[in-house]
Amino acid sequence: VTKDVSVKEKLEVCLDGPLAFCTYKVIECVGCYRVVGVVLHSTPQHLSSLRNLFLLRKEVLNCYLLKNGTMVKASRISFENRPLKKNINE
Repeated sequence: VTKDVSVKEKLEVCLDGPLAFCTYKVIECVGCYRVVGVVLHSTPQHLSSLRNLFLLRKEVLNCYLLKNGTMVKASRISFENRPLKKNINE
């Protein structure tokens, strides 16, 4: 993704919670070694659309707001889905 994060080689398994029965690799911050997300490799059928995607933990991320040049916690931002065509046109 960037030079600031790395994807660990070791596959791990989750046995409970929303990712129960998934295997994944951890995405880690290179500077502080904090886990910032996961990449799912094997999932139950209901999570199959998330395989090989980078799933980031909002509660540990900061976002830079282009409009006013400030940093805020990602958990304070609403990430609403917008049609891709509209974004491309903008």
